[in-house]
Amino acid sequence: MIHAENERSTACTLRGDAYALTINTAIATARAIAAAAATVGSENVSTEFSPSLGCEDFAFMIRAAGGCYAWIGAGDVGPGEGLHGDRYVFNDEIVPTVLRYYVNLVEQTLPAS
Repeated sequence: MIHAENERSTACTLRGDAYALTINTAIATARAIAAAAATVGSENVSTEFSPSLGCEDFAFMIRAAGGCYAWIGAGDVGPGEGLHGDRYVFNDEIVPTVLRYYVNLVEQTLPAS
């Protein structure tokens, strides 16, 4: 943290390296892509995205245990109505698809018994 003050004001800011970058591990990414393809078909899976600042806290978990920060589309919510907006309405119709994705991911990851 950088702290500065003078006789009339005080300012604090975090250094640019205070948060880790979220970098998906290769094996977790491959599993996430395979589970998504098994769930919705490979033609409906996108893997090319611009970098995002929306997952900085997840970076610490990935560093410790490996992982993949993945997005699951929820449909069109309209302009300015993003996930953290006060008018965001969750699309309940995606719940079965999301559950199937996680079942596929677990079945691919855990050894068969």
